[in-house]
Amino acid sequence: MSAQQGVSVAGDIAIPLIVNLASNLIGFLIGALWTSRRRTQNLRRRRSKIIQLLGFVVFGLASAISASLIVRWNESPWLGIVLLVAGVLVTSGGLAWPYLKFWWVGVGGVDLKMRTGLHPKKALRSCTSGLSFLGTGASKLTSNADTFAQTVAACTASGNTVRLLLSRPDSANLRTAAQRANKPEEQFADAVKGSLQVIADLKLKRKFDIEVRFYDNATLFRLMFINERVCVFSYNVYGTEDEMAVPQLFFSKDASKETKSFYWGFERYFERQWDDAIEWNYSDFI
Repeated sequence: MSAQQGVSVAGDIAIPLIVNLASNLIGFLIGALWTSRRRTQNLRRRRSKIIQLLGFVVFGLASAISASLIVRWNESPWLGIVLLVAGVLVTSGGLAWPYLKFWWVGVGGVDLKMRTGLHPKKALRSCTSGLSFLGTGASKLTSNADTFAQTVAACTASGNTVRLLLSRPDSANLRTAAQRANKPEEQFADAVKGSLQVIADLKLKRKFDIEVRFYDNATLFRLMFINERVCVFSYNVYGTEDEMAVPQLFFSKDASKETKSFYWGFERYFERQWDDAIEWNYSDFI
């Protein structure tokens, strides 16, 4: 074999190799972006990432070498193109598979921090036709007074009642939480009362369709249902310097089979708590 022929053979192998690796990299990025969606962070461990990346490299090398040899032996570029496309599809599917399992049970994503993800103001803007909430006092929502009012107005216009399931301001649990956090005993209760005042104004003065009920037992987590399609889950940490630093999980409702998604379980829990709760008269505590 002459030097020129050697260069030709090397080029015949190297060019498809580079092209195939590039196409597989595109497939890797497509798979990662598609499964992550906007607010989804990686739900796998770092070790899993490394294993997936190594698998991507090995598959890319194997398919690239196969493509280059077939093109050279058969002088048919179409076979090489088919292998390149197959490489992208298989790589994307392989990378997407671990994430699809979460998606199939309704896990739509996670925010490492509420502040940098779907923060309360952004969540309110997402509510165009429905809002149900379980939390301590909804103060993170009502503190964005204008946005909260716009959300309640939009839900009222859609014919849906905004439902807020909150703690009673005089609950012993709030006083205990304040003591544990080394805060003034009435600090958390006062925050709930301030939130109730905002809600009462929207209900009584602006005639918006909003209902508040009080639960008896302390709840350790927070649920927000957006448009009866998405549930935002987070947990309560009282007295921290940055209460917006808690993570959040997102669950999507399955239109074909409700019980297939974790959304169904959280929705049933909310409805049971709502049925057992006591309706507020919009005058007590304010």
